[in-house]
Amino acid sequence: MKPSRIFTAIAAVALLWGAGCASSSSRPRVSYPVTYQIQVGNSQVSASGDAQNLNVIANQNAEVVPGRRLYVYIDSPVVVDFKIVEIAGSRNRLVTKMEGTRFETSFTPRSDQARFEFSAARPNSSGLLQFTISDQPVPAPRMATN
Repeated sequence: MKPSRIFTAIAAVALLWGAGCASSSSRPRVSYPVTYQIQVGNSQVSASGDAQNLNVIANQNAEVVPGRRLYVYIDSPVVVDFKIVEIAGSRNRLVTKMEGTRFETSFTPRSDQARFEFSAARPNSSGLLQFTISDQPVPAPRMATN
């Protein structure tokens, strides 16, 4: 085999190996704090007989780092039920459940995914809540009121 062909073969293998090593993780990098505005509410449906309230649960899924404490802040114009659920494969673990309009909590995830669930706690109520996740304690943002 000619030396130029050997060099070309080695260069091709090195290029393929380097391309595999240089690939970045598919997990997005998050720059905290992150704030979301989430619509919560329920609907009223007429059925034969009585009206029925359907509560809609809004979810926000997040990639998290196991062992790294996260701080959660919520400011809502209506009373909401709030849950933090860790997702670990086919098993979910309820971390906390709260009800209110303004609260903050922190947790240290054990898995790399968490789901934050929001639902209106009272019938015929809806609103746009502000939800912030941070890796450090910061003052909770407050929504502007009209």
